[in-house]
Amino acid sequence: HIDIKYHHIRECVAKKKVEVFFIPTNQQPADLMTKNLPWDKFQCHREFLGLTFFKTNSSI
Repeated sequence: HIDIKYHHIRECVAKKKVEVFFIPTNQQPADLMTKNLPWDKFQCHREFLGLTFFKTNSSI
């Protein structure tokens, strides 16, 4: 049994409402949230997503 959500996505692709394309793993910004990355890749993906570090003066 194929989930209804899957069929909905297929319909959206067929109607050109959504474009699906391959993104190589070394360019996946989502990896920042799902994988332990080397610092340079972490920085690259963090900047791409617009995430910044905030420095705090308090110690918790």
